[in-house]
Amino acid sequence: MCGVNSRNFFSDVAHIIREECKERQVIYVSLLRPYERVMEGFQETGVKIENIFIVDCSSKDSYPIYNHENAIHLRGQEDLTSIGIAIDRATKHIEGEKTVIIGSLGMLFLYNDAKVVLRFMKFLTKKMKSMNIDTILIVTKDDPTGMDEINTVKTFCDVVKNIEEVKK
Repeated sequence: MCGVNSRNFFSDVAHIIREECKERQVIYVSLLRPYERVMEGFQETGVKIENIFIVDCSSKDSYPIYNHENAIHLRGQEDLTSIGIAIDRATKHIEGEKTVIIGSLGMLFLYNDAKVVLRFMKFLTKKMKSMNIDTILIVTKDDPTGMDEINTVKTFCDVVKNIEEVKK
């Protein structure tokens, strides 16, 4: 889990990808921005987009119009089952070492029942660990949404960092 500041959210996520993922394939679950804005932002911040696969949960107004080889577009943040299936499909679609990044965890708590999100996160973190896939859960430090529950999610994580530690 990594805490970032909301005003620097995207540049902090890009920094995490560049520093923590290096040559790994990244499956980025976008809960805040649609595919085009995510890819544009990654390009602008120097992230190798050929190593990025997007699970887009933010393009519900355009779903299912988009068809990208490096993305799965979902109807929204509310359907945790579809998010889990999309992550599973992406991990099978992409070869090599992978990292799953979910940003921002508070959004899941905003759109879903807290108990359901906690069960989903426990399931997902265990599954990714069993598949030897690193998982980074992004949390905005200055957003109080779901903070009590996020403290519970921390117990599912091997490492909890702030962006300042990543930037060292």
